[in-house]
Amino acid sequence: MKKHFRETLPLIIAICLFIFPTCALGSTLFDVSIKHLELTKSERIIGYKLKITSGKISSLINVPIGWNVIIDNDPSWNTNLSGSIIVGAAALKAVYFRKFVQIEQFAQKDVSFDVELEVITTTDFVIEKTIKFTKKDLVLNSGK
Repeated sequence: MKKHFRETLPLIIAICLFIFPTCALGSTLFDVSIKHLELTKSERIIGYKLKITSGKISSLINVPIGWNVIIDNDPSWNTNLSGSIIVGAAALKAVYFRKFVQIEQFAQKDVSFDVELEVITTTDFVIEKTIKFTKKDLVLNSGK
């Protein structure tokens, strides 16, 4: 019996690593912030879109009242988070994007970890401006 177990154990491990590669390689948690988001005095944030490759949303720190928020933690580890205002009074200031979300990076052999953020602003609720941030424009603070 022991011999049979020793012979099949490597096969079982190989199958598990093939089916669940992210479990084997581990994960890291990050609090996400924008390094620098400068808005004019009358400019407010009315929406955002966060795209994560090789990771997922672990927790959304603060969901503002008057916002629709959608989290799509796709099983492919390509995750999307989007938010938009329901009413104009719910528009946000730049301070909202200090540690606004916690994400979990999954180490995968063939897929690079990446984070992209788009912030949508307005001054008059008619004309919108989209500001794009790449991973280098963001602060990813590891909690561990």
